Amino acid sequence: MLDDATFAEEDLNPIDSLESVLHGYNWVFDRKNDEELFVKLTGKEIEYNVYFIWDENAHLLQVCCQYDLRISNDNLPAARDAIVRLNDDLCLGHFSLPAKSTKPAFRYSALMKALSADQARAMINDIVDMSLVQCERFCSAFKILSAQHAPNHAELELAMMETQGQS
Repeated sequence: MLDDATFAEEDLNPIDSLESVLHGYNWVFDRKNDEELFVKLTGKEIEYNVYFIWDENAHLLQVCCQYDLRISNDNLPAARDAIVRLNDDLCLGHFSLPAKSTKPAFRYSALMKALSADQARAMINDIVDMSLVQCERFCSAFKILSAQHAPNHAELELAMMETQGQS
């Protein structure tokens, strides 16, 4: 565990605080090295591959929450269009669709400069929660786009619609 020192000091790394947050959720993770950590999470309908990358020089923590599904080649144009529309309504983070993997992802980058260990843990907890909320929110749309057939326009529009509450 980290003490109340700030991340402005060279020897501190928010990946250490991230481990503390993930232990709090009882999630199994793989710390690749000092700058990278991977965790596989199960959502309501799908699994996510979540990557955390620390850039010490920029004091930047990058989070990539990747859906464990591929967009079919025939649906790539519709998926890219959907991502542009989804990103228009986001105020933090963005969705992306890497050409090589065709696996949609939610990405978020946070400056982690001059934070205490407690502030870093709280911020990381918020980032993880927000990333998963955004992924779950649009999971149905990406599942539709991963099908081998062309998406039904009305069905896709419904999956991308802003909802209130739960049914």
